Amino acid sequence: MPRRVRVHIVTVGASLLTNALRDDQNVKQLLPNASSVRDVENALRDGRPTRRELVEALLSYVSRKGNAACAELTSMSEHIDRRLVDLVYLLHTDTEVGEVCGTVLERHLNRSGIRAERRRIEGFRNEEEFRERGLQNLLLVTHELIKKHREDAVLVNATGGYKPEGTALSILAFVMGKPVYYRHEDFRTTVFIPPLPIDWREDVLDRVYRSALMDLSRGSMDASEFERRYGKEVAERMLEDLMLIRERDGKYEMTEFGRVIYWVAFSDP
Repeated sequence: MPRRVRVHIVTVGASLLTNALRDDQNVKQLLPNASSVRDVENALRDGRPTRRELVEALLSYVSRKGNAACAELTSMSEHIDRRLVDLVYLLHTDTEVGEVCGTVLERHLNRSGIRAERRRIEGFRNEEEFRERGLQNLLLVTHELIKKHREDAVLVNATGGYKPEGTALSILAFVMGKPVYYRHEDFRTTVFIPPLPIDWREDVLDRVYRSALMDLSRGSMDASEFERRYGKEVAERMLEDLMLIRERDGKYEMTEFGRVIYWVAFSDP
């Protein structure tokens, strides 16, 4: 039997950049007026420095600091040291800074003999876009990657990035039966959260919510019509308890999490 590939799905934050801005003279010289990630984002958009210049400076910083360079590498360090990482998917924001940090980590891991691939999450630029588009795209990409490697050993690394991002990915991983791990910069070891005993294919989901989710997968529906078809109690539970749907302008539509549950529970395996 062939050995299972050990796959890590990793959210990419900006700790590589913020650490280098504090610790590395080359990066400081490239960005003399930058004191925040937003400053760096604006500088990159203006072409001062170029993306390539910053990538090279950060690669040099990572070579010097090793796994201590950023949260993503620190959190994977135990697995890397034990040669338990074969393939890494790096999920980064739809920004200049995200592109740079993702590129540096991809190139560093590839140089270290670990296959790494970046995934730019469209719509993940700011709070408003993340809520409307980015979160759904983040979950969709992660869902597709877990399905692609369903016969492999998949771990979701929720260390990097924003808290809502890590929370959403953790829920998805639990629903799909995959463990999550996390390492705070002050921790000396990695915290693992095994998949919870949650089965969204239970009869109650099939019996009560499948038709409703199927209807909303085709588009929004007038709230009164939805409640007429499925009952006010079902609507309230899907809206308030399970957060599978939301109301907007008098209509019900699926939430991003609702779409994920629909994909996981009712799409082809």
